Amino acid sequence: MEPFFYSLSSMLYTCTFNSQPCSAADFISFTSSTYGLCYTFNAKLKNSSNNSVRYGHQNGGTGKLNLGLYVHSHQYVPHVEDSECEYWSHQNTS
Repeated sequence: MEPFFYSLSSMLYTCTFNSQPCSAADFISFTSSTYGLCYTFNAKLKNSSNNSVRYGHQNGGTGKLNLGLYVHSHQYVPHVEDSECEYWSHQNTS
């Protein structure tokens, strides 16, 4: 299904978490039957020894994630005027 969607690395032009830089490598992808290709930032995977999970209080922050996304709107159907990205906050394990 991924060939039908833009990769996060082609859309993400800026990313900070608590004013510290982040990148597409800090996200994992999954497919939703409702939304298509989705991404989770800072996922703590149950079957992983990855201890690099970032916490909201680190670096004196409040868990603020700032993203700049390029949505490639010039390639959409001409009659579609708007494009959007949805953000959901959820538990940090998958």
